[in-house]
Amino acid sequence: MKNRIALALTGILLVMIVAFAPTTTATWHPYPNVQQDTYIVTGGETSGLVALDYGPVPLDPDPTPFSTRGPELTPQVQWQDINFSMAIDPTGGMLPGPALVFLTVPWQSIKSLEHIYFSGTLGYTRVKLLPIPGSDGMGWLYLLPNIADVDIHVVNTFMLNPMPGPYNVTNPPEIPIVLWAATGAPASVPGTGNLFYPFPNPGADTLPGFCPMGAGTQDDGFGDGVPDPAGSSVLFLPMQLSVESWNGTAWVFTFGGPFILPMTTGVASDMVIPGPTPTKLDNETVMYAGAPWEDVHTTLQWGANENKKFVTYAYAWSFIKYYLTDGPPIVKLNLIYGGYEKKVKDVHVINDISCDNKVDIVDIVIAALAFGSRDEGSLAYAGYDPTGKGSPGNVWPGPYPSYMPSPWLVEAETNLEGGVFDARADLNNDGLIDIVDLVKIAIDFGKTV
Repeated sequence: MKNRIALALTGILLVMIVAFAPTTTATWHPYPNVQQDTYIVTGGETSGLVALDYGPVPLDPDPTPFSTRGPELTPQVQWQDINFSMAIDPTGGMLPGPALVFLTVPWQSIKSLEHIYFSGTLGYTRVKLLPIPGSDGMGWLYLLPNIADVDIHVVNTFMLNPMPGPYNVTNPPEIPIVLWAATGAPASVPGTGNLFYPFPNPGADTLPGFCPMGAGTQDDGFGDGVPDPAGSSVLFLPMQLSVESWNGTAWVFTFGGPFILPMTTGVASDMVIPGPTPTKLDNETVMYAGAPWEDVHTTLQWGANENKKFVTYAYAWSFIKYYLTDGPPIVKLNLIYGGYEKKVKDVHVINDISCDNKVDIVDIVIAALAFGSRDEGSLAYAGYDPTGKGSPGNVWPGPYPSYMPSPWLVEAETNLEGGVFDARADLNNDGLIDIVDLVKIAIDFGKTV
C-alpha cells in the first residue's frame, strides 16, 4: 500500500512540476551573474494540515510537520546560495534606471527542512525537503518601488470530472482546480489548457508581478492590486518531499515527490473552497507575509557586503482531492500548508532568535522560558521524565533517541503541541535548550544586523 501511495503521489506531482517550467539551470536567463552570496535561514515558521480520505472515511486533520511542537523553525540549519544577475531595465528605457535582477539558487547549495515528529496518522514520522538534482531555483528581484505586485493568493477547489468512467488515479471523479486571485478576485489561469497549473501565469512579459506603469497594469496572475516597495521579489525553489514512517526498527519511505515552493516577499495565502463532496479541509485558510530585500538601492554596488543583508519570503499552497491509490481502499490526499523564512547573508548572521535585527533581552527571555525543555528528536538521558510527573512508566531507559517508541504514551509527552520547547532557542540544534544556547545569545548581546 505504501509503495503504491508513493508512486501515485510522485506521478501526480511530476505532472505539476513539468507544467510550470523545464528543468532550470544556472543559465536560465541571458544575463551574466555578477555576485553570489550564501544566505542562512535564521528564523521563520512552517505549519500545515494533512487530512487523508481513507476509503469512505475522511480522517481528521493532522498538523504537519510540526505536530509535536510550535511551528518555529530552528535557526541556522537551512541555507542556500543565491546568484544575482546584472541589473537591467526590461522596458528598454521607460524606467528611470535598472529595475530587475534575476536570481538563481544552485540546487547543490540548498539545505532545507528536516524534522522528526509524531503524527496521529503515520506515527513517528520524518519529513525532509531535498533539492531536485539538476533543478536550480529561479527568481526575480525588483529594484524600484511601485513596479511590481508580487502577492500570491490561491483559491483551491475541485469539480466533477466531465470525462466518463471508469475512474481511477489517472482519471479521478473529481478534478482539483487551482484559481489564482489577481487584483483580489479569483481568476483561472488564461491560456494554459491545464487545470493543474501550479503557478500564476507570469504573463506575456514572463516577469511575475511586473507592473512598470503602476497599479492595474499586471498582465499575469500575481498581486492584490497594490504595487509593492523596492526589493520586492518572487522565488521558486524546486524541491522534493520525502515522508518516512518508523516501523519499529527502521525508517520506511511512505510517500513523496516533487514539491515546489512558490515564495514571495509580499503576502502569500491559500483558501480551500468546498466542492461537490466535502473534505476535512473545507474553508481552511493559511496566510503568511514576507518582507522585501533590505537596502536594495545599493544593489549596483555588487562588491559591497553592506547591501542585500536579508529578506523574508512567504509561501502558501494546498493539494485537494489528489488520488493516491485506486484502492481498495481509495486514498486521497488533502494538504494545506504555509510559512515564511528570514534569510540573512552569512557574514551578517547573529543569534537574533526573535528576528527583529538585534540581539537583546527579548532573545534572552525566549531562551530562558524554554530552558531545560527537549524536542522529540533529541537524545534522552537515563531517567529523563518527559512528562514531569515522576511516574516509573514515564522514565526513559536512556540514553535513547526520544523519537523511538517507549513504554510511556507519547500523548503525555511535554513537547507535544502546546508544550514549552521553542525551536528558536535551539541554536546548536541538539533538541535541548540549555546553557550552551544561552551563552551563544549572550556572546552576541547588543549586536545588530
